[in-house]
Amino acid sequence: MPQRYERKHAYRLPLQKGLGRDKVSAMETMDILIYAGITAFLAYRLWSVLGQKDEGEEGKPPRPNPFARADKPKEDEDGVIVLEGRARPAMDTGLNQAGHAPASLAAALDQVRALDEAFDEKKFLEGAKIVFSRVVAAFAAGDMTPVKRFLDGTIAASFEEAMSQRKAEGQSLENHVERFAATDIVAAKTQGTIATISVEFVTHQINILRDAAGQVLDGVAHKAEEVRDIWVFRRDMASPDPSWLLIETRS
Repeated sequence: MPQRYERKHAYRLPLQKGLGRDKVSAMETMDILIYAGITAFLAYRLWSVLGQKDEGEEGKPPRPNPFARADKPKEDEDGVIVLEGRARPAMDTGLNQAGHAPASLAAALDQVRALDEAFDEKKFLEGAKIVFSRVVAAFAAGDMTPVKRFLDGTIAASFEEAMSQRKAEGQSLENHVERFAATDIVAAKTQGTIATISVEFVTHQINILRDAAGQVLDGVAHKAEEVRDIWVFRRDMASPDPSWLLIETRS
């Protein structure tokens, strides 16, 4: 009987004892070590490229932080914001040397003082009040002689005319200035050496107009009323005479 031979496959490797799970575990450990080494190498390269300053960056100022809060703009003494690097231009205020606007009353009074350094606003107003009281009393009495030196010729003629008309109608006027509520300069101007000043008088007066029979035509006895008058005074500041003349009255 012929012998039977087993056909062996040449590509089938024989199994070796002892190379099972232990061999696989060793290979996994080797893979981990290799990957760890690669990772360490890459980290070192990144640090060497990005973690060091370039030679040209030495001494340069730090880059600005785009998220930092900007400083509050500076303000000058008038509360006006001043931009960095820009100076506020000088402003022409248009004021005179005394600090007054050219069109203001204070500037007009400065011009009066420029004509006569002795001019004093307070003393002028005190004198104007005295003139006011004397002229009003003289007009009520019907005799302007005591105050003629304070009156311009034109205004003196107006007073005389009004008194003559009152006398012709047989009327009489009683007047008493109880007090001055206010006395203020409201306008002033100069032309050459001539100065003109307007004064507003606010007074409490008792004025009673009677007819020839003594009957009251106007006013209430013992009851004062507020009266507002504007009187205009003029003076030649170059004259040695310090008196101011009354040139106009209006209510």
